[in-house]
Amino acid sequence: MALFDFDLSIVPDVDFAVKDASLIQSQVIHDYEQYFYLITQINKTLGRADPVRLFLLSIIYQLVNQRVITDYTGKQNLIKYAEDEALDNIGARWGPTRGRRLPAQSATCTLRWTLAIPLTFDAVVPYNCIAQTGSGIQFATVRQVIIPAGQISAEVTANAIQVGERGNGFLAGQVNQIVSTNVPYLTAVTNTDATHSGRERESNDRFRMRIWMAPESFSVAGPYGAYEYWTATANSAITDVSVWSAPEVAGQVFLYFLMENGRLPTDAEREQVLDFVGADDIRPLTDWVKAELPQVVDVNLACTYWIEEEKKLFESQIRLAVETAYDQFLFWQRAEIGRDINPSEAIRMLMNAGSKRVTCARGAANAGNRLTARQLANPSAASILTYGGLESKSERPELGPPPLEIEET
Repeated sequence: MALFDFDLSIVPDVDFAVKDASLIQSQVIHDYEQYFYLITQINKTLGRADPVRLFLLSIIYQLVNQRVITDYTGKQNLIKYAEDEALDNIGARWGPTRGRRLPAQSATCTLRWTLAIPLTFDAVVPYNCIAQTGSGIQFATVRQVIIPAGQISAEVTANAIQVGERGNGFLAGQVNQIVSTNVPYLTAVTNTDATHSGRERESNDRFRMRIWMAPESFSVAGPYGAYEYWTATANSAITDVSVWSAPEVAGQVFLYFLMENGRLPTDAEREQVLDFVGADDIRPLTDWVKAELPQVVDVNLACTYWIEEEKKLFESQIRLAVETAYDQFLFWQRAEIGRDINPSEAIRMLMNAGSKRVTCARGAANAGNRLTARQLANPSAASILTYGGLESKSERPELGPPPLEIEET
């Protein structure tokens, strides 16, 4: 299932005011003409250039704006429509932990600081020493670290100074410029792992989902919904959560989750979730919780499509649309843990994109099978899309028997 299985369609639409300018204009002008007749007994129709009509139109403009504001303000009190500060206030009803939007977070990495030569005394690399990448993204140490006498280097965690995703994705060795330190013997710095875990402030849609599921988190019995809620709360980059427990083993809970763009979590991200969900004020006392990687099931799904010959004029546009749809299918297939391997979905998406006909060859032995809550379908490099060319419509069969030949006599 998708994260929280949140579906806005089950919450009905509501309007707090009529905002259609044409309806308001028609009503105001009709009312004026009606009341004018009641007072004067004269039938009056306001022409398009009538000064009274022009005056009323200026009033109607203000009425429409006020009704738009009234409708918007009313909707900001409802979870389906609320956004930004209004949504934060709705979340606040659930308290400072459950009802708080997840803030932006800095990317992090491990920095190795290196001396020119081993020293005869301990060298202290202080808190807030700064190193940066070639593009100027800076990282500052979160604590001091000591390089013992006789050794040449030490490692310490550093966080990006600028919060958000901008600090993610720098490979080991790319944070390699010393910016600020008061240790004269330090000559080199480098990150030993890729920078990771930077995230933007939680979006309205994702925060809305967590508010929707907040009641699930109050249970102390360890239900699916509670573990799903707390896992997603641990990191705003989590896009899918699957919770599994063997029926025959009580108290064992396994958490499986995916990060943005269907990425598998790193060891550090799994440790972060485990630390958060395993806290004494969240985890039921009798539960044993682990954050695991899902079992990846490789899928080889090769599809071929054809385009109607009558649409030859639009062939290039249709091909682009079909190729885009195939990429969307591949992402869809691997974006949710436990999602069945479904070639029918590929055919549907390619047909909707403009294909005349689609065939899919399932190269994997398990293609088309059901997956468990611990498995993730992963389309492999062998999942390719082939263009079969233009294809004419099937010839229509002749209706009825052939005409009889009549011999002349």
